[in-house]
Amino acid sequence: MLLRKCLSIILIVFLFCVSVSIAQLPPGAFLNEVYSGYNVTNDIVYGHNTNFFTGIPEDLKLDLYEPNEAVNYRRPLLVYIHGGGFTGGDKTTDKAVDFGEYFAKRGFVVASINYRLGIELDGTTVDNFQTTYMATQDAKSAIRFFKDTADQYCLDTAAFFVTGTSAGGVLALTCAYWDQPEANAAVLNTDTLGLLDASSGNVGFSSHINSVISCWGGITDTTWLQYEVEPNLLFHGTEDSTIPYMQGYNQDSLYLYGGFIIHRASLEYGVESYLKPFVGFGHGLNTNSPQFDTLLMMTDTFIYSHLPPNIGSACAVFTTHPVSATATIVSNIIDGDIILNNKSSEESYNGIVSVYDAAGQLMISQQVHIKSNARVTIRIPSVPTGLYFLKIHNAVQTTTHRLFIISQ
Repeated sequence: MLLRKCLSIILIVFLFCVSVSIAQLPPGAFLNEVYSGYNVTNDIVYGHNTNFFTGIPEDLKLDLYEPNEAVNYRRPLLVYIHGGGFTGGDKTTDKAVDFGEYFAKRGFVVASINYRLGIELDGTTVDNFQTTYMATQDAKSAIRFFKDTADQYCLDTAAFFVTGTSAGGVLALTCAYWDQPEANAAVLNTDTLGLLDASSGNVGFSSHINSVISCWGGITDTTWLQYEVEPNLLFHGTEDSTIPYMQGYNQDSLYLYGGFIIHRASLEYGVESYLKPFVGFGHGLNTNSPQFDTLLMMTDTFIYSHLPPNIGSACAVFTTHPVSATATIVSNIIDGDIILNNKSSEESYNGIVSVYDAAGQLMISQQVHIKSNARVTIRIPSVPTGLYFLKIHNAVQTTTHRLFIISQ
């Protein structure tokens, strides 16, 4: 039975004391490297939806990159969307780690997201629109997820930015500029596919972003830019044969407008736009190249110039967030105990409880056995004030929780 079912656990996290030392916004934050490292929280579930092509329900997951020190000021969010031709790739591939490390060390929160992938169908372009549509639904859901959890992650909802490479660059643009009437005009059955801004979870929150950065992405219609206000920064190789720098058919017989035409159309429609062509380069850039370093620096400067004036205001000092729907977190402020409560009336739980600091160093690891309808108490030794991660796992289930521990 244990291998077929996941344990439902209520985790009660007790902090050491009420006193708080306020962390100030470091000088140069969001523009310069102000932290020595970064921490990654993997596989946070941000939504759910069924893949149109396979008919299989999918958990939509993301990896979260943050500074390796606890903060209590609101931060910008950069959503990174990977490439892969809409049929491959993953939140850990392409330029995900590069963007995550670069911006987390500057004080950002970076979310590298997975999205539902399509299956290439020969002889038609309808699948391209369907795949882009469902992936855009997912990207918009990720934005709404962070609008909902902004207090938990110390985020400024006026400072949400989206970037992506290749297919991710396309999705960054559709996330900003593709609206429902325009999608309906693409001969898509939205009754079956669902709405752009009300699918994949987190319904009831806004999908609006501040600005968009597209790396060698393209769109199928420049009129999408009419009446839009989100500024864009566009990177594109002038010799790109996958997504044309200017315009033309790609290998799937889809007519696309690349960075040059998007930039020109943006200016014609009154949208703030910047284009950085990489002369002589094709589709993409080598990570270890001066051109990619330039891309990161220009992206940072662009985002910094579009941050709200009050960025860095105070937020709650204690945040926790479960990455599994089978766990619920309740918090209180007493002595430093972790209490695991097995609510199952039939099954015992055998697993391991581990606590890591923000740099990923193991602080505590302890095996636990919890009988049905029982609880165990784990004492946390005195540790410095800061951000920690609690992992509870066995052969069936893994959950990770964010802790802010305050000690005297």
